[in-house]
Amino acid sequence: MSATPAPRPRRGRWTRLVLIAAAVRGACAGAARSLLDRLLELL
Repeated sequence: MSATPAPRPRRGRWTRLVLIAAAVRGACAGAARSLLDRLLELL
């Protein structure tokens, strides 16, 4: 029983990091789009 749960936390950490990275990328993309829209409106 002690051999199976060991690799699971590593996968969970990786999946969490990937999800966080995806969320950060999405937020950055949304912020960049909003900033570009505002700049275009100002121009």
